[in-house]
Amino acid sequence: MGNGTNDNSTTPVQVNSLSKVIAIAAGSSHSLALKSNGAVWAWPANYADLDNRSHYDPVRVNGLTSGLIKVTAISAGGSHNLAVKNNGTVWAWGVNILGQLGDGTNYNYSETAVRVIGLPIDNDNSWIWWALGGIVATILFVLLLWFSIILLKRKNKQSA
Repeated sequence: MGNGTNDNSTTPVQVNSLSKVIAIAAGSSHSLALKSNGAVWAWPANYADLDNRSHYDPVRVNGLTSGLIKVTAISAGGSHNLAVKNNGTVWAWGVNILGQLGDGTNYNYSETAVRVIGLPIDNDNSWIWWALGGIVATILFVLLLWFSIILLKRKNKQSA
């Protein structure tokens, strides 16, 4: 419940120790909260905590935020979780017996977030390389056309 107990409730209860929450997600038996500073919190804590024990208050998920790189979106699956960082990378943790974590493995469980592999990064400035490639291709085309015109003129002079 996130309030220090595992009691069922038919009415909403306040989650302990969380403020400035900007997003929440719910899995089959756990919940996540994303705070404005990019920190992710989970409860029960066996979905986040390295001691692998259930705690009924939220516990911060370690390893997701460092320096200017922080989490901007979260999602909770049945027994695994996903986080998107502001650098465009996707991270996952939780149950992985069917490869849910997307890291190319199917080990039992990861308490630590792992980077999902094989996804393009949207904001890695690849558009710069695409634009430069287009400019270079255009320059090469113009040069090829120019040389073709020069060669054609030379051939016409020699024929005349």
